[in-house]
Amino acid sequence: GPTGVTGALPAPGHPIPSKTGEPSPIRYVVYIVKENRTYDQVFGDMKEGNGEPNLCLFPETVTPNHHALVREFVLLDNFYVESEVSADGHEWTMGAYATDFVERLWPLGYRGDRRVPYPAEGAHDEAARPAGGYLWDKAAKMGVSYRSYGEFVKNGRTAAEPGTASVKALEGHIDPMFRSFDMDYPDAKRADRFLEELAGFEKSGEMPRLTIIRLPNDHTSGTSPGRWTVTACVGDNDLALGRLVVGV
Repeated sequence: GPTGVTGALPAPGHPIPSKTGEPSPIRYVVYIVKENRTYDQVFGDMKEGNGEPNLCLFPETVTPNHHALVREFVLLDNFYVESEVSADGHEWTMGAYATDFVERLWPLGYRGDRRVPYPAEGAHDEAARPAGGYLWDKAAKMGVSYRSYGEFVKNGRTAAEPGTASVKALEGHIDPMFRSFDMDYPDAKRADRFLEELAGFEKSGEMPRLTIIRLPNDHTSGTSPGRWTVTACVGDNDLALGRLVVGV
């Protein structure tokens, strides 16, 4: 039937089905999750977009791969998000919703109250889980294979120790040797690890239909003494992103 306000039928092979259950030419999704950057901070220098150059912290000299991608594909210059910090951000990113539990607790924890635990990313699964579940819950229900690299994963004590899934639905569906959030660990090494796995998929002929990859170092450590500078962190993130895209 007709779709959208125009009433036009989608073109043959259109990637977005007009009805649930209709086929799509998309076979694999690689969903790369990054951290806490605004449009203007990265793309404020893009003359093609509706940005503010004075707010651009990481222009093309720092993020050449980000800029190359938006020029080759699409620049979303008025794309607004619901989240304010990582805690509700990862809930929105994986479940399209942050529960009342998450929204009430994160401001208390973020102000430094050590009595308040981090409320998201599987730390309190039953209270934080959206009623509709997360992406992997939907994938499991529909029989779609999935694998998470660092998203909703608890790190081992060191990079040599395997991580564990933060929620039951991800048990057996993570790469335990892919390091989740850890600002002492470069995204370049995360890219190395995923590209090793990708080479294995190519040899076996099997790859998860849904792949979620966390590249967190554009979070930065701010101006903390003794840590990598913000420019170094975002530059590392940009290089890792570019390598992942080329590899895929």
